[in-house]
Formats: sequence, C-alpha cells, structure tokens
Amino acid sequence: MAIKAYPTRVNHERRENPNRLRTWRTASGGVVTQFWGMRIYCGRCRDCNAPVTTRRNISAHNWGMTQLGRWPELCGECRAVKDAERKRRQVESVRELRRKRSEKERVQRGNLGLPPVRTGRPRKTGPTPKPLDL
Repeated sequence: MAIKAYPTRVNHERRENPNRLRTWRTASGGVVTQFWGMRIYCGRCRDCNAPVTTRRNISAHNWGMTQLGRWPELCGECRAVKDAERKRRQVESVRELRRKRSEKERVQRGNLGLPPVRTGRPRKTGPTPKPLDL
C-alpha cells in the first residue's frame, strides 16, 4: 500500500500503524475486517442464510470518508432471482402503461371522428412483386 506524503489524518494513521487490524460488526449482523488498505465483509444472506463475502480496496481513498456504499445483503443466486423479478414487474408495468395510453388515444380518435390507427406494417401502395423463376 503506497502512502502518499499528504498531511491528512488518514495518511498519518496509516504511516504510524501500517499493519493495524480493525474489525467491527455491521447493522445487518456481518463482520468487516480492515487491514493493508482492504475491507473484507463476511455476512449471511438475508433470504437463504448462505455466506456472503466481498472486499473493497480503500487504500486509494485517503481524502475523507471511506464509506463506499452498503454491504451486500443477498447472495448471488438470491440477487439474480430478485433482479429477474424486478425486470418482470417493470416489463408488466410498461405494458400496462402502453395499453392505457393506446386505449386513451383510441377513444380520443373516435371522439374526433378519425379512423383507428392500424398496428403492424403499413400496406404497400405499389404493385406486388412477382416471384422470380429460376
């Protein structure tokens, strides 16, 4: 871990104690261990109780706080299931929104006396091409 010569409290602490080992518990019950510019999180999945681990390099963050976001609560399999469910809900939501908009447009066109919009490909206006004889 390269310690820059900037006079910050973080760099001073790192220079004085290069091999310091710190450990603390998170609010979700996991344990974070910090040493040599790395933070290693070990916890349990919220849904299936499988082990969840991750590590973060904090050696480059020597200006101010080193809180780089929340620690993971779900294992990879549970995260994939949750993401797929979210994607399915989003698709259903957009489908419902488009259905409502098209219904509203259909009613407005009917009130104005306009023909309904034809979905799909537009009709060809020219002559149909003849198939090639091979």
